[in-house]
Amino acid sequence: MGRFEYKNRNGNARDVLELEPLEGRVLLSGDLLDWTVITPLPLGLDGVATSVDENSELTVLYLESNTIEYTEADGDIFKISFRLPGTIAFTTNSVDDDGNVAGSKIGIDIMSPKATGSLKITDTNDDVGDGVINIQWLNITGEGFGSIKCPGDIAVLNAEGPLKTIKVDGQIDNAYVDGAIKNIKFYDDVNGTNIIADSIRNITAKGDLNSANILTDQGGVRSISVKGDMLDLDLDAAGEVKTIKVKGNLDGDISVDTLLGRVSAGGDITGISWNVIDDQNQGILGKLKAKGSITIVDLDVQGSIKKIVSGNSNVNGLISGSFSASGEMGSVKVFGDLDASLFSGHMFKSISVSQGDADNAELFVFGMLVDKGIIKVK
Repeated sequence: MGRFEYKNRNGNARDVLELEPLEGRVLLSGDLLDWTVITPLPLGLDGVATSVDENSELTVLYLESNTIEYTEADGDIFKISFRLPGTIAFTTNSVDDDGNVAGSKIGIDIMSPKATGSLKITDTNDDVGDGVINIQWLNITGEGFGSIKCPGDIAVLNAEGPLKTIKVDGQIDNAYVDGAIKNIKFYDDVNGTNIIADSIRNITAKGDLNSANILTDQGGVRSISVKGDMLDLDLDAAGEVKTIKVKGNLDGDISVDTLLGRVSAGGDITGISWNVIDDQNQGILGKLKAKGSITIVDLDVQGSIKKIVSGNSNVNGLISGSFSASGEMGSVKVFGDLDASLFSGHMFKSISVSQGDADNAELFVFGMLVDKGIIKVK
């Protein structure tokens, strides 16, 4: 932890055994080797002081390094390391008489960092506790931030500028970033996350990524890669989404501007509403591929659909729902039944059915029903 000195408001030394406030904010500032920690009035969960007392004492704590220890109620001991030319504050529901930061809740505020700043949290006590830190909030103000590594959950992440890398062995309930995010990596299953940013380069999940609401309001998402399932997705991107790759099942709604490049799943693909929006009708859905079935109630592309594939020679698939392209619809191939309504602004390029039939299929060109004789059934 480092060396601790306690002082009253008047600057006189205090008895080191005198108890500090049970709740408060721990404020660190200065360079990397000389940090000042201040514990003022008790704070509520919203970070606002619960009372105002001009005569209350402040605790001043000097640390000799850029690392503190945080002990959770279940016995976990976390080392929190930070590197930034700014100010960092910790709010917790316990600061003991030795100045140790402890408790069941912690909030972190980082002020005026540069884009090279970093925050790294590691569990140093593997034998006790669940190894998961619970961060109530992580607020970052300034021109941007570098890397965040957290072995646990973050309830709320707020950032005024762009973020380079977020690595979480848990989940982020809510993230609001006024800038671009370069990389987000989830190392555990996620069930419920809301992410809002200008744009996102990469999202990676080592397990399931379920109930994810992802919104980008100034750009798109270059790639999403999920090793497990991605269910109940709500993706709304004001730009291109180049790749979505899911090893398991993919379910949810998608709306993107201009381009939805390649979407693939090792299981089934299902959804209610998928849209590629382009006022000039130049939008593109590149390739939609599932090892299992593809069932989308309403897929609408203001432009062209290049390729749709369901199933393979070893696994029966299914294409059902409504698929519409204002421009050309390219290749549609299903190893199983074709039960969909297909709408194209031009003549269909290629439709083939293997290991099934097209008895319930409907084809429309320029809004008019056409003969299904163009479908190649094997």
